Formats: sequence, C-alpha cells, structure tokens
Amino acid sequence: MSNAALDRCTALLGGANMRAWLRVIREGETNQTEDAYRMIYGGGLMDGPNHPWYGRTTTEVGHSTAFGAYQFLGTSYEEATTALGLGDDTSPVNQDLCAVWTIDVKRHATAAVQDGNLSLAIDKLKTEWVSLPTLGLRRVQQVFTDYGGTSSEQPAAEVPVQQPEKPMAPLLFLPAILEMIPSLMGIFGKGERAQQNAQAAQIVVDAFKRAVPGATNEQDAIQKVQADPALKAQVKAAVMADPNVLGLVEVGGGIVAARTANLALVTGAQKWWQLVLNPVFLVTMLTLPLVYMFAWGLMPFLSKVSSDVISQTMGTIIGLVLGSVMGFWMGQTYTNNQRRSSDPPA
Repeated sequence: MSNAALDRCTALLGGANMRAWLRVIREGETNQTEDAYRMIYGGGLMDGPNHPWYGRTTTEVGHSTAFGAYQFLGTSYEEATTALGLGDDTSPVNQDLCAVWTIDVKRHATAAVQDGNLSLAIDKLKTEWVSLPTLGLRRVQQVFTDYGGTSSEQPAAEVPVQQPEKPMAPLLFLPAILEMIPSLMGIFGKGERAQQNAQAAQIVVDAFKRAVPGATNEQDAIQKVQADPALKAQVKAAVMADPNVLGLVEVGGGIVAARTANLALVTGAQKWWQLVLNPVFLVTMLTLPLVYMFAWGLMPFLSKVSSDVISQTMGTIIGLVLGSVMGFWMGQTYTNNQRRSSDPPA
C-alpha cells in the first residue's frame, strides 16, 4: 500500500533547493561527510542500523539523544519514521526523508525552501534546528549555493539581515537550562510568565554560557552540560554564584542592594540621630550581644565537654556573626571609598 507522505517527501527530496537546504542543516548540526549519518551527539559514531535512542527522551537517557546527520532526537525521529512508515532504520536516505518530512509537515517550510527564501526558512526552522540562526544568513547563502541551490535573496553583504530581537534568543535555550538548574525556576515562574521575563532570561543564559569551558554558543553549552554529569554540577555552582544571577535570586537584590540603600541613607542623613537609627546599625548592635549570650550559655558545660569542642563551637558561632557583620560594613566602606575616588576633582 502506498504511503502518501512518503511519496510526497520522496518527490520533494528530488528538488535541487531541498537537497541544498539539507546541506545547510548539516553545516550547523554535523558535517558534510558520510560519517555525519552515523554521528552520535558528543562525536562518536554508531555502527548499527537503528537510532540508538529511538523513542526515548533526553530525560530517560540522561543526556542528549541527538543522532545522525540532522541530529534527530529519539522521539523526533520516531515521529517522522512513523509518519513515513520507515521503521527505525537510520540509513542515509531515511534520514534525508525524515528531514524533508520535518521541513514539510511539521514546520511548513517547504515553500520557503523551494523559493530560495532563506531568511524565512531559517525563521520557520530555527526551533527544530537551533544552529541555523547561529550560522548567519551569509554563510547559509554560501552553503546553499555551493550545493546547487538557487536563492531568491540578494547576498547578505548587500542586504542587511533583519535579526530577531535580542531578548528572544535566550528564551529558546531557557527551558533546557531550567531543567538542569531547577532552583532558578523561581525567577521566572511557569507558563506565560517564563516567556515574559526576557531580560532575566538573557542574564541566566549568558551566565550559563560563560560557565561552560570552550562553549562556542548557547546550544553548544547546553549539549556539553547534558553529556557530562560532572560538568553539570560545576556549571550549576558557577551559575548560582554569578553576581548577575545572584541579583535575580536574592530577595530585594541581595547584599549589594542592601549596601546601596544603606549608603544612600547614611549619606543623606541631616541629623546625628538619623545615623544612629539607620536599620543596618541597629541590626549590628542587636546582633553583637548574641555572641556574648552564647558564650555565657556554654559556661555550665565547660567541665563536661572538652575544651577543643567548646573552642571550635564558639569559634564557629563568633566567626559567623562577626564575619557577616564585618563583611557587610567593610564592603560598604569599600563601595563608599570607590565612589569617592571616582568623583571628578572640584
């Protein structure tokens, strides 16, 4: 029995522009050699005839399930082969047909490809293949024409490319990052709220990319972390320690905002009692007696517990309290002096 979807995709695959566009996808996802059809995410090659993670998700496998010349995920490849009646065979022609089906049925980009409208094709397919926007229109045009395609657009050097708004870029990568660092979810919430806070998304994505050694772009950073559990823990700690991210996570802007507010209060004080009644000074005065109260409370146990334990315990408590207080005030003093040194001379 004939499969109408398979017949259509086979016919579309015969078009010069469609074949050239598949080369464009491979330019960003893998390479132009025959080994690309056996490439597993991470650089290895698969010898078997079937997709190694056919029907399985990244969460189930524990890393990216991308495979083949077009880096299909297991579930995406299953969706395409089921529609075309191909089974899970990963021969080069089957991968090509699945890519055509994705372009035609799933993303409705066939007309843009056939017309050589490359900017529109990138826009329609950037969610499926996130490497397309990173290639840039000029490189896409070059690869497209090198492999026999005919573009309806003028060269990118002559016609400026209309780039998507910057805040949209991080939203493409934000879900994968939040999956790996769930503690950041509170910044964005769920549903529509997560898509609205584009500025915060940009901060998180930039911090994530900086934390991944050797990452060339956001997609590369995500794939490296998904494939390496040890790197995932390292990147998570680095992102959560990033000063820009701390400003989002900490309530009210964290200690930086507290120092700034207190400095403004002290600087604007007109009377001496305004200095005494500022919140940070009062909190400091109320905190210091706790150290002595704790030391006094340990006195009855001196004869029952070794001196080492007592000294270690008291040292920890005193260090935490005094360290926090001194850290705040020293930080504020540094900030104040830094501002004065940067003031222009009168």
